[in-house]
Amino acid sequence: MRNKIKIIILLIILGTVLPLASINAAGLVPCGGTGEAPCTLCDLIIGIYEIISWLRNILVAVAFVAIFIAGIMYVISSGDEEMMKRAKGFLSTSLIGFTIVLCAWLIVNTIMWSLSTNEDLGIGQKNWYTFTCKH
Repeated sequence: MRNKIKIIILLIILGTVLPLASINAAGLVPCGGTGEAPCTLCDLIIGIYEIISWLRNILVAVAFVAIFIAGIMYVISSGDEEMMKRAKGFLSTSLIGFTIVLCAWLIVNTIMWSLSTNEDLGIGQKNWYTFTCKH
């Protein structure tokens, strides 16, 4: 029974994460291809931002799948105290991890936003994560 549950969980994770990976992986490097302009430092910054965005999207998908799996574990526990305890632990661990990452992103986003709108630094953009490269 446990092997079947592990296989189902693995299939759910792969079915959720792999389509996101293939959709979001297109266009990570916006330069340097055949007939395109050579890469610059600005393109490197855009590439790093795209990778961080891609990882954030994967994290959200994995967190939702983990919460879903914890719910399934709780439902199929059928009153088994040990399995209910595992499901609750898995759910709390998933929520705590997701909250920590979300709070870290929020802190970094707020700091970068406040720095990017500082006129003393010569940066007058409305947000820090919008980049345009001039080739």
